[in-house]
Amino acid sequence: MSTSRNQDQAMLDSAIALYNKKNRTHTETLQCEGIFLELLDDRARQYGEDSDQASYIHWYMGLLYSEMDSKFDEGEAHFLRAFELYNDDGHKASIASHHASLLVKKAELILEESEDLKEDARIKPGVSKVKRTALRAMIDAAKNGKPTFTEQDMQTLRDLAATNEEAMDCFRKSAQLRETAANLHAKVAEKAKEDKKKLQASQPAPVRKPKAAPIVYKTPREILAALELVAIGQGAAKRGLANAASMHLRRMALSPAERALTDKSNVMLLGPTGCGKTLLAEALAGVISVPFYKTEATKLTAAGYVGEDVQEILAGLLRNCDWDVARAENGIIYLDEIDKIASNGETSLDVGGESVQEELLTILEGTVVTVPKEGTKRQQNDTVDIDTTNIMFVLGGAFVRLGEIVAQRKADAGSKIGFGAEVKAKETEFSKFLGDATVEDFIKFGMIPEFMGRVPIKLVIEALTVDQLERILTEPTKALVKQKRLLLAPTTDLIFTKGALKAMAEAAHKTGTHGRALREIVEEVLEPVVFEEPAVAIITTEKVNNRKAEIKSQNAADRAVKPAASLDYVIDDEAVDGRLEEATAAAQVRAEANASRRVPVVVREAGSR
Repeated sequence: MSTSRNQDQAMLDSAIALYNKKNRTHTETLQCEGIFLELLDDRARQYGEDSDQASYIHWYMGLLYSEMDSKFDEGEAHFLRAFELYNDDGHKASIASHHASLLVKKAELILEESEDLKEDARIKPGVSKVKRTALRAMIDAAKNGKPTFTEQDMQTLRDLAATNEEAMDCFRKSAQLRETAANLHAKVAEKAKEDKKKLQASQPAPVRKPKAAPIVYKTPREILAALELVAIGQGAAKRGLANAASMHLRRMALSPAERALTDKSNVMLLGPTGCGKTLLAEALAGVISVPFYKTEATKLTAAGYVGEDVQEILAGLLRNCDWDVARAENGIIYLDEIDKIASNGETSLDVGGESVQEELLTILEGTVVTVPKEGTKRQQNDTVDIDTTNIMFVLGGAFVRLGEIVAQRKADAGSKIGFGAEVKAKETEFSKFLGDATVEDFIKFGMIPEFMGRVPIKLVIEALTVDQLERILTEPTKALVKQKRLLLAPTTDLIFTKGALKAMAEAAHKTGTHGRALREIVEEVLEPVVFEEPAVAIITTEKVNNRKAEIKSQNAADRAVKPAASLDYVIDDEAVDGRLEEATAAAQVRAEANASRRVPVVVREAGSR
């Protein structure tokens, strides 16, 4: 049935394309008519005579027959049928308008016939403009013994009156249809207006945001409890982040004079990719209810070069709180991939490395920055001033090479780290040395001393274990398994075995991208379930381990499909000669038939009329 419907839709699309073709020929018009009629029969068989599936085709048939003088009556019938089947007032209005246009064409055609009748009745030119009442009076006079016309003329006059009456009837119906269309359009407009009012009434009244959100102090324990709901593991980092946020809230509650006696404490999160740095920063902003903006350090360049200026970071925070400066000055900015702005040491003009670190220094410590509100970076006409003294900066980075630097330093100092003199290991193995990094290690990595001095709190995000990855699948508020069960609930009861969860965690652990790899693995495992929508789906270890087999089997099945061999225009290589002979003979027969039906062309001599 689905294939038949696809073919049905393809036929409809081709007929509509043919109808809309510019400079369509008469032959193409007949082809278009044939396709529409066939579609009407097919839809009547599939859906029944009264199904609205045929309404669209009836509408097009009415439009098509509006172009054919001999099919005006059929066009009217199709318009009436389309109007009957449609439930939408907007469509009904359009159909009525098209029907009215057809009736006007019909009336004009009838009036042309009327002119022919007047000529047959030998009516004088002056009489041709009399109204129907006058013509009736002439006919009545002839009946009362005043024979002005012959009996043949009398019959012609009767036909003339009837013809004019029919034309006027068409005009009346057309006017009625246009009135109907206008009423329906008004009804549609009124309904749209009412729907808009209902929508506006259902929406809550806009709440004017306060210029500065009230500062609500939360203890480190309260902040830590909220972070536990969104991230697995990283206990030390969570605790350090909770302490830093709590101190930040305490500092914001101080008076300006008291605040001047304290320093802000920015935070740096170091650790492998996919282990929760961004997740913790975003969760922290939600816990303490302050504006939050996240961006990447790789976008930044020194002022005057292609890329984003450092002040664009502050513009992003301001946009997130509708340019409310007071709210933005208590916000949090998370600057990811901070390790990518390390100095390359190869040139003094390091516009994306050391130069960016130098420009970040003042806003990390606290200063007033003028930020263009709209337009280009350097537009000075519309600006706002924002004080970064109370903005908490959380910096995140993998710092892969930093782990190698620390490991090498320990090796040079004679510490047994298990890698030998060359210090070769995976990123996750080097990451365990990040907690031992000193300022000298960061400087060797490419960070300038002044920059590191503005980030006193350094928290290490550890590589996730297999057990932690397994917990990530089910325990957090937005755990992947919970998400998929919610999405598939209308059709499928999704169940996982313990072994399946373990297998997915182990597979993610091997990739080195940790939590980010889990999503890819879950998507691969559930691909056939999402497509087939079974009532119950139990995900086992075997399904996890063979998750790529389904896709491979589908591709193999596609490759195994052979070209169609039963088409009448596809033949075997050995049958070329025979088919050529048959086709040539058939072409000769067609040529002779066409020659016999050809209409001779009359060529007039020059000067002839």
